Amino acid sequence: IYCESEKTRKGYAKVIRQIPISPMLKKVLPLIDLEQAKATNRYTIRDALKRIFPDRHVHELRYTFVTRANVRVQNGK
Repeated sequence: IYCESEKTRKGYAKVIRQIPISPMLKKVLPLIDLEQAKATNRYTIRDALKRIFPDRHVHELRYTFVTRANVRVQNGK
């Protein structure tokens, strides 16, 4: 998966980044309605995660993702 970096909103040059996906996500990705997912309000997602994980912050998912992605890259996957 490729995306445009958030830095473009801050006046920097456009940066395209590759986002690694897990084998599990690769299997279910065709089942996801991407247009509906794009239209989902970020606060709806935040509130749902807060109900499920009341003692955690949504931003922790980013750190977990980045850590695991870096490990996969270092292991040559």
